[in-house]
Amino acid sequence: EIGREYFSKYLGSSGSALALGLKEKVNTRKFGRAEFILRQQQNLKDVILKRGEYIFKEGEAADGLYIVEDGIIAVQAQGRTAYSLKPGDMFGLQSLMFDKIRRGSALCANDECQIKKMETSDFEALIQSSPQLKDSIRELCLRREFRRAVVLKRKKSFPQASELREAFNEIDLDGNGELDVNEIRSLLMSSARFLSEENIQQLIQSLDLDASGNISFDEFVSIFGRVQ
Repeated sequence: EIGREYFSKYLGSSGSALALGLKEKVNTRKFGRAEFILRQQQNLKDVILKRGEYIFKEGEAADGLYIVEDGIIAVQAQGRTAYSLKPGDMFGLQSLMFDKIRRGSALCANDECQIKKMETSDFEALIQSSPQLKDSIRELCLRREFRRAVVLKRKKSFPQASELREAFNEIDLDGNGELDVNEIRSLLMSSARFLSEENIQQLIQSLDLDASGNISFDEFVSIFGRVQ
């Protein structure tokens, strides 16, 4: 049996794809727990939509968050898909956490979609009662804002796995193979000026799986090479 101390030391010192993948699984579970807690809340309203119907549109005031029960929801930035969501996923979070304005649109991408809605007041009461839950949701929101910023910069839907290198290189302004603080800040400030410097630092910490101070392409793939 591998001791916990040795295992932690291995993860902390290794930048291998395996180590990065294991670290990202920890984040995935953390976000999953947050989504589970939200799904267990009372007073959720059922909403049914047909293909192409919008849940909300870019520029609207935020009035709640949503949880996918059945179907696929496409979240778009200026008409381009930033990410797709499956049953169990939550969305509409960023505007509740930050500036209360919808920065993207969400629509049903199946013949029929079933979702549940949590009112803003219920959401705010819940996260104020649990700082750990609030931190997990904020981290997930910041990652999604990063995805939105990539979509807006490239004027394309978020890249598939085969396109990740091209997307990474477009963000890597100095071409050194890593994304540093200034490159991340530059990307976000072009589309998410409402984010604070603290938010930017929190995002970098979330993406920097090996705690090197920069984001490598391997880290980029470990995080964004899958639907999130």
